[in-house]
Amino acid sequence: MHPVLNQYINDLATMLEIEDDEAKLFEYFCNYVITSKSYLGRFNPVEVTTQEDDASIDGITILIDGELILTSEDAVAAFESHKNNIPVEIVITQAKSGERFSKEKISNFNLGLQDLFSLDPKLPNGIYNKVAVEILNIIIANLKKVRNKLPDLKVNFCTSGVYVAERELEAAFKLVEDTCRNADLFGHIDVTPLGRGELMKLWRSITQKSETSLELINFMGINEMPGIPQAYITTVKAKEFIEKVAMDDDRNIREEVFDENVRAFLGAENSVNLDISKTLESDKSKQFAVLNNGVTIIAPELTLTPSKKTMHIANYQIINGCQTTNTLFNHYALLNDSVELVVKFIQSDESDVAIDIVTATNNQSKVESSSFYALRDKARMVQKFFEIQRGIEGREQLYFERRESEYRNKSIKNTKIFDIVEMARCFLSVFKQRPHNAAMYVKKVLHENKDTCYLDNDNEVAYYTAAYICYKYNTLINGRKITSPRYNKLRWHIAMLYPWVVNKSVDTPAPNSGKMTAYCDKLMKTLTSDAYVTYFKECQDIIDSITWPTDDQIKRGKYTSELKSAAEVYLRS
Repeated sequence: MHPVLNQYINDLATMLEIEDDEAKLFEYFCNYVITSKSYLGRFNPVEVTTQEDDASIDGITILIDGELILTSEDAVAAFESHKNNIPVEIVITQAKSGERFSKEKISNFNLGLQDLFSLDPKLPNGIYNKVAVEILNIIIANLKKVRNKLPDLKVNFCTSGVYVAERELEAAFKLVEDTCRNADLFGHIDVTPLGRGELMKLWRSITQKSETSLELINFMGINEMPGIPQAYITTVKAKEFIEKVAMDDDRNIREEVFDENVRAFLGAENSVNLDISKTLESDKSKQFAVLNNGVTIIAPELTLTPSKKTMHIANYQIINGCQTTNTLFNHYALLNDSVELVVKFIQSDESDVAIDIVTATNNQSKVESSSFYALRDKARMVQKFFEIQRGIEGREQLYFERRESEYRNKSIKNTKIFDIVEMARCFLSVFKQRPHNAAMYVKKVLHENKDTCYLDNDNEVAYYTAAYICYKYNTLINGRKITSPRYNKLRWHIAMLYPWVVNKSVDTPAPNSGKMTAYCDKLMKTLTSDAYVTYFKECQDIIDSITWPTDDQIKRGKYTSELKSAAEVYLRS
């Protein structure tokens, strides 16, 4: 299973003290994150997960009037009130811990749904499924009290792999949707395939929730627009903003609320931050609201109470204003009620909206275009993967700096930090066989390869292994071992050759291939032993077997092709 997803599953198991095999823990995890999206109360996923014969259904969550219903008695009690227009939602889940979506398994799930929706199941069903049928019958008996006269239905099919909308799979899910509609039991119907990326995103939204309320001095509403139900331009007291939005319970800066920002704090000595500091330290602090560009916050949950002039936000991110917020935090002792701040609040749960806003607002300042790759989900996953690998004994402590200056002023050697561009260079060299692209002028690397790196289907282990190869060869260069300094300009080509030499073949699996994990495991075994020195020496021998390239030739695909041919000859000998 994917290591980051596996870590999240283990975190849930530890949090709830659940012990079971991997497949069952995956079911609990899926039911927990999916149910948590609709139900805000505390619950144990064991309660909504089938335990015995499940008829290809792994979880059923029934919510009546916002409450989790686990027994027929609970359902009866929910409808005994004098309420009408009661919201009812049914969530059904199938969870397969395998790495791919299978048409056959989706079809089995569809058969289970058909049997369940008959309300008189013929397939083998455990106690939990039978209770669910009893509750469904109670709901149907009380449809006159149900909002829109029919319950809503959400159907999810989950795997630990990546969903690719292939024709067969799309057709299989269309049949599932048809089954749900043809049952004539439900109002709004939503059928969703969930891969590991979606599941992990749900987990993060649950575990990293930030929530606060803030008093406003003034506010002005902005008209609703696509993807943005509401937005406001406001002024607030800077001190309260820092206390409520930017500080945690220990009065430290909340690093997690800048996760969507392309840059981390650049430090107090940065020229822009020095100017902000000078303003705060002078009489002009009273003019801060007009002298500073302010802060932009995006949140999926945003509630304005006009009568009290309060704004409530949850799961918020500061997507513009990281430097301002950190500088205000550092000058907290100087803040008083006369220091005001302009804050733009935007409600949206669409990632594309956030990216558009970040891109537009930061294009007005000197932010390199490569920094926007930090906003890609894949970049986040690669960073998390590096974090997990640092816990493995015998591995070098390598860091992926997703956001600019993220590890600034940390006690980490620069050679162990790979930023967005350097990581792309490693990946392009090793797994895309494009060392000539990696050797290009730094600002061109991602511009010329924008549809090649940090793609959703890429396996994170490929990025980590590529960085590890480059790091290990760099240690040889810095240590002046095996004449490696001579090959410094060809280090990207050396990185390309390394896996071929280890595997005695130039065949390399695609970054999204199921073979990638095993392929990288073999490479990592050599890199964490003394064998890597011998393999790098062979890479140098291959380069020496053909004419030494000029600086211009190093950046051309022609030389890469010639080197590949030389490698094939060398490996056959």
